[in-house]
Amino acid sequence: MIIDKISHLSCKIIIIAIVFVFITISGCVSNTEKIISEENIGGKYDAKIVTLEVLSEYENPITKETDKAYFTVYEIHYFIEGEKYRGYWKPFYRDSIDWINQNTQTNSVFLNWWDYGNLIRGGTGRDVVISQPSKYLWILKRAGMATRIDEKTYEKEYGGFDSSERIKDVSLALTTDDITVTNQIMDKYNAKYIFLTMGDLELFDVMTIREGESNYTDYYTTIEISGEQQRVPNQRFYNSTLSKLIIFNGEDLKNYRLVYESRPQPYYKENKEKVYKAVYNFLYGGNLTVENTGCIKIFEYVKET
Repeated sequence: MIIDKISHLSCKIIIIAIVFVFITISGCVSNTEKIISEENIGGKYDAKIVTLEVLSEYENPITKETDKAYFTVYEIHYFIEGEKYRGYWKPFYRDSIDWINQNTQTNSVFLNWWDYGNLIRGGTGRDVVISQPSKYLWILKRAGMATRIDEKTYEKEYGGFDSSERIKDVSLALTTDDITVTNQIMDKYNAKYIFLTMGDLELFDVMTIREGESNYTDYYTTIEISGEQQRVPNQRFYNSTLSKLIIFNGEDLKNYRLVYESRPQPYYKENKEKVYKAVYNFLYGGNLTVENTGCIKIFEYVKET
């Protein structure tokens, strides 16, 4: 059973490659959005939770005919000084946003991967180190998305891009195996909290991409399973700040205190927590309980006195 899980994890990069090729070859003809509902959540930026029905039309690579696909998207929309921002949203994020509003100071700064920056800033008014990809990461993402949003439209509708320096710093803060480096970056941006989700484990490889360079292979190893070579996380992956926080709850990190943990979300498709724990136990002699814990975790950075 554990071998099957390891094999499934190692196949992830192959699946991503297949999807990337399919979308790139087929190409998206157009996307049409229709607002299904809006919920005002107010706050500093008068944010709204928007449910969209998106019609994607694309060329079928086999029949060469135009096919259609409908899917539902949840987003958070808000404005800062007249500039529009749109961000990723899931209904189960709501409790974490409520907690931030009720338990942190309004001038608090959060460090998080960019996917979650808009939901934190829009939903709470707190500042974040990053809320958008760099232009380089956006180009990579755009190549693999079922859309062909041009650069000007993205800047107008989604809020543009964060600097490469900020993306690199957050990437390094989360993927480093030296907690001193994480602390230095937290200090650089006066960040008080780290906001993580179980989905970040699946984004780890993206976090290692820094303007054309990636040390992705430094965090994975290859083992033979059922006669086939499979890629799995290595010990350095589990020694990263991200893993120490999200998997091990920061138990050995004296500067970080778990202050919020959401309910488990075992059916959240990006949640592979049990797989990562099983791999750690099987390959590296761990004794982690293989269970789902909170899908969202917030850690407070406590400076040494």
